[in-house]
Amino acid sequence: MNRATPAPPLRTLTLLRIQWIAWGLMLAGAALALGRATLIDDEVPFITRADTGEWITSPWRPTADLIAVLPESPPSFTFVRRFESTQPSNETLLRGRALRTLELEINGRKIEVAPANGDNWKQGFEIDVGRWLRPGRNELRATVRNVHGPPLLALSLSGPGTEALSTGRDWTVVGPRGSPRPAVFAQDSQIHPESRQVPPAWRVAQTHGPALFGLFVVSAGLAWGIMGRAPEGVRRHAPTITLFFVSTVWAVLYFYKAVRMPLPLGFDAHAHLAYIDYLVQEGKPPTADYGFSTYHPPAFHTLVALASRITGVSPASEWAAGVYRLIPMASGWTTVWLTGRAARRLWPKEALRPAVAIAVAGLLPMNLYMSTYISNESLHATWVSASLVLATELILAPAWVWRRSLLLGVTLGLGLLTKFTSLALAPLVAGLASSRLWIVDRQPIHRVLAAGGGLMLVAASIAGWFYVRNWILFGDPVVWNLDVPGKPTWWMLPGFRSADSYLRFGESLSYPFFSGFVSFWDGIYSTLWADGLVAGMIRVSTRHSFWRYDFMTLIPALALPATAAMFGGFFSFLIESFRNPDPRRKLILSLLTSVIFVLSFSLFFITLRLPFYAQAKAPYVLAGTLPLALCCAQGLGVAKRCVERVAGRAGLVVLWGWAGTLVAVVVLAFAS
Repeated sequence: MNRATPAPPLRTLTLLRIQWIAWGLMLAGAALALGRATLIDDEVPFITRADTGEWITSPWRPTADLIAVLPESPPSFTFVRRFESTQPSNETLLRGRALRTLELEINGRKIEVAPANGDNWKQGFEIDVGRWLRPGRNELRATVRNVHGPPLLALSLSGPGTEALSTGRDWTVVGPRGSPRPAVFAQDSQIHPESRQVPPAWRVAQTHGPALFGLFVVSAGLAWGIMGRAPEGVRRHAPTITLFFVSTVWAVLYFYKAVRMPLPLGFDAHAHLAYIDYLVQEGKPPTADYGFSTYHPPAFHTLVALASRITGVSPASEWAAGVYRLIPMASGWTTVWLTGRAARRLWPKEALRPAVAIAVAGLLPMNLYMSTYISNESLHATWVSASLVLATELILAPAWVWRRSLLLGVTLGLGLLTKFTSLALAPLVAGLASSRLWIVDRQPIHRVLAAGGGLMLVAASIAGWFYVRNWILFGDPVVWNLDVPGKPTWWMLPGFRSADSYLRFGESLSYPFFSGFVSFWDGIYSTLWADGLVAGMIRVSTRHSFWRYDFMTLIPALALPATAAMFGGFFSFLIESFRNPDPRRKLILSLLTSVIFVLSFSLFFITLRLPFYAQAKAPYVLAGTLPLALCCAQGLGVAKRCVERVAGRAGLVVLWGWAGTLVAVVVLAFAS
């Protein structure tokens, strides 16, 4: 430990300028990335409206299936429209865009559209086609091929003496099966029929109305009693009591349900099990071209394989579920414990907000269900949470503690060796943690760079070999199952994005399952507060029986105030990070808010690049459980003060009555 007396911290005005510049750069970078992705980048299938006609496509049955495609021979879809021309003119213009490659024919004659490989498709084309027209009946055929999604076409034709036309339902499309069908307008927002297999939330609320009212009355009564008569010791130990309650729920979930669930249950569980089986049999990680999920870094799968070898439990054993699910369940619970540790550091003299943070992390549905499935998400969330706690303690320490910084480098490296998401988080955490040397201790900038570089060097020494191996084998350090050389690729509906799916919300409040077909926000919300993708199954009718889906349907609507508290807490932290004069607290709050921003933007951006309904999935930001729980606790703390000021004790009883009802419904949905 460096015991030298630190110099006074940087002046508040200087810190404010640094903060404004940093957030300005992040927001500007995000805006530029979004603008380029939606308007310029041809690799991002985001469509916009223009004067080239409406976008049309071939009819697709709503499905959650993967659609496999051979990159060298994607299926062809030919759109056909017949039209009349009385006196063709050389001023007849055909304008259009196609996703992705396009071949045009007019009256059987091919018309060259450059470039032929579909590059620059967002800019479209304009061709004078008058020379190929003839008086009377004409036929326009447009053949579209798309490796990564459905074929999309937008055309318009106009000129003197020729019938004006644009793409619409009066076109026909001929697919690989050869039978012509009417084209349909391209829509990335639609209702999946499977979502109606479960009764809506309002009908479930009617059915369970007396039980819900009873839960509210009991919760409100407990709140009234605790506020009036609870001993001071009980209030002071509220975080410990809450952790004990949450731990009991997790123990019930593991011993009563997780150990009985079939091993293949969960998102891509078969693929993760194949990964683990390869490690058990071969003693080394497979390469990305071996299986569907073998592109993942190997830390999680290696730990499960070691547990299998040490215990001698194979996937066929009756004990397999308990052994294979031990790592994700222990990881999910550890994230809850780490959240409590971080909350106590953030609010050292309080009990309420740390208790709320523990309850949120421990009862957040996405943490509960993801921890019961065989996946690397929960372990990755634990490494990130541990990194945030260590960074917080480094920032709060009287001086830089080198042993703790070494441990931080290790957790960052283990995060990189568990999931690619850490590539965005590790430099951020390392940079903000090491910046305390400059901001608080007034060390020279080269010491700061050395400390941050040292953290990343430790992380790279743990995880770097995996990325180097990918680079050597595939020419890409982060190759994954969409772009493995020599292998088929795949896509899922809708296969493209427009503004429609980002401007809607509400389906998940009534029909949470598969609501991601309707909008991005419904997909995120339904998987944050419910198992909205039904454990990765392709239809609701085959859902497993370990959750109470009737109670789960109620959670998204009940959780609206909690979601508002998360948003409110985030902005409260953000404002406090600018206003609080303590540089240590500024750094911690900046760390929490920037991690949430980076994770949220990454998830938003990836749904543009990979426009599949299952990409709008909250567990992709499971690593943000700790900061999200702290934000919710902060927001509810602010709400408590506002309610108490406006409505007094009666208002607080209603507030905690709602919170108790939400907690009870979550427990009933997952652990009953």
